[in-house]
Amino acid sequence: MNTSETKKTFVIIAIIGICAVVVGIIGLLVPYGNNRWNFIFENLIWLPLEVALVVSIFDRLMKRNNERIAAKREFDEYYLLAEKRLTDLINILKLEMIKVYAGVVPQTAEETNKKFESMFKDIEELIDPIKIKEGIHSAVFDYKNISLTPDSQRKTHLELSALAGEEIVFQIKGHFDLFLKYIPTEIFHKLDKILICVDQSMVFSENPNFKMMRNMLIHRDSEGKSSYEEYKGLSNSYESTFKEYYQLVIELEQQIVEKRA
Repeated sequence: MNTSETKKTFVIIAIIGICAVVVGIIGLLVPYGNNRWNFIFENLIWLPLEVALVVSIFDRLMKRNNERIAAKREFDEYYLLAEKRLTDLINILKLEMIKVYAGVVPQTAEETNKKFESMFKDIEELIDPIKIKEGIHSAVFDYKNISLTPDSQRKTHLELSALAGEEIVFQIKGHFDLFLKYIPTEIFHKLDKILICVDQSMVFSENPNFKMMRNMLIHRDSEGKSSYEEYKGLSNSYESTFKEYYQLVIELEQQIVEKRA
């Protein structure tokens, strides 16, 4: 039921209601000597209000249903175009965090999902001052002679999270550039909240002030001058950021499942 049809309906109801009220009042004022007639006339006075209430409730229900149908149609159009890229984007959002917090690169989407979930469950053990001090050690292969035992290279969590933050922002903004015309409001807001989460995190943000702080801490770490309190502060920042980030990514996935149902 569109706006014009709704207005016409209410006008008709209003006219009928006025007539019913007038008849009802006249019926009550003119003595017929019969209580049954008085009861009928009294109900005629209240009938328009009751009908108007029912129509109003029905109209609201129809409006909500139409909004749900429109939202479903909007999502279906978006998902038809963006399914592959959206799936890849969510996988990247998880993978970049796994690189920082666990120092591994899962090879399949299933492994990525499991690792992402287990990181959330074990975050307090996964990231602490000692782990921050140790950094992430990864193998460096000599591709000219792969038979040699690979060297181990240490990178700080700050170096890795800076790269991850840049990649996450790049991927989400790239998705916006491609599908801004089609992306549903709820999906846009959730992705934007992920951007805000990253931007407000000292360990992930591209903010120049945060970058300067990270470089200073990386330099102190390289000289062995970082204190336990500094490592503790970093671990707290990593932990709080990931907890918020994880919830946003999971909510995004849940929204997609609900929209597809």
